Amino acid sequence: MRNFLETLNPFSLKTPPATWLAELWAFDPELVVFPSAMEPVYRVCKRAGNRPGIQTVKQRKLNDGTTVAANLDTQTCWANRLVPVSSIHPHANWSPVLLQDLADRSISRFGGHAKVSQMLEDREESERERLDRETGDEAAHLAGHVYRGLKWDQGETIDPLSKRRSAPPTKSGFKRVMQTKGNHQVVMTEISPAEQRMLISTPPPETRDRGLIQLTDG
Repeated sequence: MRNFLETLNPFSLKTPPATWLAELWAFDPELVVFPSAMEPVYRVCKRAGNRPGIQTVKQRKLNDGTTVAANLDTQTCWANRLVPVSSIHPHANWSPVLLQDLADRSISRFGGHAKVSQMLEDREESERERLDRETGDEAAHLAGHVYRGLKWDQGETIDPLSKRRSAPPTKSGFKRVMQTKGNHQVVMTEISPAEQRMLISTPPPETRDRGLIQLTDG
């Protein structure tokens, strides 16, 4: 097949099935496959046609002074006027799934470089907006918890409609405390100066049974 190049093959990769190469030709006659000389994979490239393609190949010197291409696969692309597209694992399942993957990677099928670049920028902008919304919601939720906790400390409660409801003033000398009931509901209550002294020292059983857990300024 004209879309498979027999090049240096140090990893002894087998030629892809003829049926798959025919399907690749029908899919896009400009696509070419060849075995990599750098690693055990197949390189998939596209013929440059009227496009510039690879212009230069980086060189390196061997110990004996000989100059060779730094990357032999790049050298193959340059010599055959190919543009790298993708790579295929040597144990791949040679099926139409590979062709679909190539279609998903094809810039020309999405309208060219300019259109694809705009699509990527729009996607990144949408992702940034989503993250901003999620961060804002989380911050608002946390701020609500802090606000309600502050109001509890001040002896106030916040109802579900976000209307502030102040607790009635305490009697002279009394203190407000948060008290837990049997259903784990926390409520505000008042204790007398005598109960306060008992709570601050060693709370007797009858005081502990009331579930007094925190003194607050009334």
